[in-house]
Amino acid sequence: MLNSKRDIFQTMAIVYEFIIIYFALLINKSMSSFINRDLCFETGARFRDYQRKCLFNSSTAENILQDVTTCPNKCNFQIDHLHPYSNSLREINLTIGNGRKMFHSCPRSYYYTDVYLNINCSSWNAREYIIWDDVYACSINNAQCIHINNYCVCHCMPGYILEDETCLKMNVSIGGICEFDWQCNGTQFANVCDHGSCSCSPGYIQINRKCFMYNGPHLAGALAKVFPECLLLYLGSSPCPSLYKRGGRKTASS
Repeated sequence: MLNSKRDIFQTMAIVYEFIIIYFALLINKSMSSFINRDLCFETGARFRDYQRKCLFNSSTAENILQDVTTCPNKCNFQIDHLHPYSNSLREINLTIGNGRKMFHSCPRSYYYTDVYLNINCSSWNAREYIIWDDVYACSINNAQCIHINNYCVCHCMPGYILEDETCLKMNVSIGGICEFDWQCNGTQFANVCDHGSCSCSPGYIQINRKCFMYNGPHLAGALAKVFPECLLLYLGSSPCPSLYKRGGRKTASS
């Protein structure tokens, strides 16, 4: 009889223990929150550098994961199951373009809630960013660079594109500095990078920072605007400046 009562009490104690655990988990889940927003990549680096990232509350995460700067392109930040008071940043999962990397942050915790920061930059153009594992040389001109663990991530500023690990300006106008022909798209018919400067394409002449087809229908009018004596060109003769070829491009000269 005594053993029977003891068994009943033990069974009831076990049941109560499971009930307490169940409701504790239920309350914890109901109290948890999440973050899902688009932010600058630099914001994630600030969170990683936070001194108390291995023990923080949900309000801290909300405050840190706010943009304080502008950036070329944003990424999506997600953290699920944030505990109101005790969290530990276990890992950062980074997706850039088609590549993925995982960075360990804090050791596994048995007392706090392990959370995972997912940073999704899959929308980044492959020709606008570069990532490498040399944190001591995390800098490129005309780019925003951030180091995370042993990696450096650089994204070219708007209007620039990556070429040979360098961010070069696009849509450069005639006379602007260039290294490649593809940069020279800022002026119509000026698509040649000649000796470091965007110039008129072959068969075109530069007048007042514009390119006109040599002996084309609009050349006379363009010359007349620059040199009044060229108005006689419409009458069949003119003391217009001579046209000569220099450096592979035709130019107006008196």
